[in-house]
Amino acid sequence: MTLWIRNPDDRGNVVDQRLIESAHQVWPRARNIVVGILGSAEDAPRIVEIAVHQASRALERNGPVATPEQTEAGGGQGKTAGPPRRIACPTSQTAGGPLLLRPGGALQLRP
Repeated sequence: MTLWIRNPDDRGNVVDQRLIESAHQVWPRARNIVVGILGSAEDAPRIVEIAVHQASRALERNGPVATPEQTEAGGGQGKTAGPPRRIACPTSQTAGGPLLLRPGGALQLRP
């Protein structure tokens, strides 16, 4: 199964290339996590694509999130990390099953 991330996204926004490259780096692990939770890798590419598109829009809108080290040191240009947010994932097996977007862009699948 191959990961393909549309650029521009479904809203016509250009996707940050760094996020696309990062998604390809974590793809094998992300696919395995989806299989572990859903029992199938069928929805994995779409889940990762949705996460990348939403993260790209968030970066465009809010700028980067400061790392804990930057926040403690008082540096960094980004916003401080807040609590995790649930994001919708309109795929066949995961409809209504939220994903958790952690501060800093980490994605956690919720069973």
